[in-house]
Amino acid sequence: KCSLRFRAVLCKQLGPPEKLVVENVPSLKPGKGQVVVSVKAAGVNFPDVLIIQGKYQFKPEPPFSPGGEAAGVIKELGEGVAGVKVGDRVIAASTWGAFAEEMVADADRLVPMPDAMEYVPASAFILTYGTSYHALKDRAQLTSDGLKLYVTAVEDHFGMEVDYAQLEKYYGAPEKPQPGKLYPVAQCLGARKVERIGNPDPKHISTSFVERQNLTMRMGMRRFTRSTNAFSKKIENHIHAISLYFMYYNFCRIHQTRRVTPAMAAGVTSRVWSMEDIIALLEQSEK
Repeated sequence: KCSLRFRAVLCKQLGPPEKLVVENVPSLKPGKGQVVVSVKAAGVNFPDVLIIQGKYQFKPEPPFSPGGEAAGVIKELGEGVAGVKVGDRVIAASTWGAFAEEMVADADRLVPMPDAMEYVPASAFILTYGTSYHALKDRAQLTSDGLKLYVTAVEDHFGMEVDYAQLEKYYGAPEKPQPGKLYPVAQCLGARKVERIGNPDPKHISTSFVERQNLTMRMGMRRFTRSTNAFSKKIENHIHAISLYFMYYNFCRIHQTRRVTPAMAAGVTSRVWSMEDIIALLEQSEK
């Protein structure tokens, strides 16, 4: 009777890791295209902490066993599984279920283990190693202007996990006032690129994108211009105005170069939205 049960770490109530328990649970059966893996080691990752608190994009109903990657031996095959056999050593990926002596995994998410690889490093190969490799090889690059506060803010938020540089611009005395201009404009005399964190590519140290976006925002939301009409100064209204602007910009406004909206280019939607569609979302959220 004991052979039909196995030990598993269970999340029976959403919350921090302290709420996890270890219990004996019935043995698993694979579904179509699945296998049961006898787990020898499991990797621990940040999504595991999120999923047990209900903060991950996938939200299984308790009770469930967390854990997204493991290494072990195939115990049983489900219907239609080919290319692997009982007894094969594999690395298994699953959104949850790895923190147990047995787990069910889709056969197409198995990776064969090399003979020389041990179970512990294999259990951290897909997510832990893959994420670390991605962080080192495909690091994000960030550029800001020369405001000194940005240096501390970037360090606090990203640590050393970003390639960060500043584009410092030097300005001279404003131009002489001209008829019709409400305020003088300072003259940009030059700029220099300053590397702050990591190894930013000098060719991509630029603030052109955000400057273009700032211009677009000022043209679309007059509350952002220096000389503006008397808009509401409440922070709630400011947030609502920005939300409406970006919703319109991404879903309703056709990009001149791509000839589609940004949301269509990203695959989020297949059509151009109208303002009526946005209003319908607002009405639906208020129900």
